[in-house]
Amino acid sequence: MKLHYALSSPYVRKVMLVAHECGLSDRIELLPTTPQTIIDDVSSENPLGQIPTLITDEGIALYDSNVIAEYLDDLGKGGLLPASGPDRWRVLKQQSLGQGMINAANLRYNETRRPEGEMSPAWIAKKDNELHRTFDALDAMARTGKLSDNADLGTLTIACAIAYAELRWPEGAWDTGRSILAAWYKKFSARPSMLATAP
Repeated sequence: MKLHYALSSPYVRKVMLVAHECGLSDRIELLPTTPQTIIDDVSSENPLGQIPTLITDEGIALYDSNVIAEYLDDLGKGGLLPASGPDRWRVLKQQSLGQGMINAANLRYNETRRPEGEMSPAWIAKKDNELHRTFDALDAMARTGKLSDNADLGTLTIACAIAYAELRWPEGAWDTGRSILAAWYKKFSARPSMLATAP
């Protein structure tokens, strides 16, 4: 398999977390790209010109980190997504929450990089509010035992999202007043997959 990637991408990190948890990381050839070359590097396999893009051993191009993560879990029989029932919907809901967090942190970061006259303080504030609400929801999950210590597509995405917010939104001080969530994240961050994929 081949994966178009960039080290700084939280979407790529999510895919690599799943690959490590499923014991597949050694089967993936990494194809680096940059913002300057991504269209040329990726668009023949992914018309969106985005990463991650995975080329399977059969030559099929898969894109979107959720799709790639599910493919790797199925391929490696990792059990990161329950087949059915309430646990499946819990994992998918948490994955969606984590993915939304990554999106909000990424959009916020990109907005802060615009020239000062083109930057929208209202847009940045909107993303700040989204992130704070999400961290509050995660803290409530941690406090009520609804945030598992086990790796699944939900917890891996959430841990990836927290790490990315910490990197791109340090002024958010997400752990202030959220000690239970902070303790969960510290413990989860010690997983070998988290350590192996740290940017």
